[in-house]
Order: sequence, then C-alpha cells, then structure tokens
Amino acid sequence: MKKEKFKATDSCGNVFIDLGFSPEEATILAMRSQLMGELRIKIRDMGWTQAKPTKCSAFRNRASPT
Repeated sequence: MKKEKFKATDSCGNVFIDLGFSPEEATILAMRSQLMGELRIKIRDMGWTQAKPTKCSAFRNRASPT
C-alpha cells in the first residue's frame, strides 16, 4: 500500500480564519469554542452527569420557557 503525502499549512493562530471565516466571525467562534471547553471541564470537575446542567438555572437557554 502506497503512503499518501499531505501538504501541511502553517496556521495563522485562529483555525476559524484558516477555514475562511471573516476575522470578526472567527473571533466570535474562537471565544465560543473557548467558553464551551471551559464549561465542559467545569461540568466534568463537578462530577455532573450530562442531565445535571440542564436543571441548573445558570445553564438554561434564556429564550426557552422555564
């Protein structure tokens, strides 16, 4: 089996810009990604199950009915 060669391209530091998003949109997406990662770690560290955050008012979607 022949090994395929892939060309690697250096990142500018923001994967979303690398994917073609505008700088403004890329900044927002990067911030959202960072926030979601931090929330995932916090939820894991608190020992919560997947359902537990939905019962906590701080994690509810403000647009959905309570």
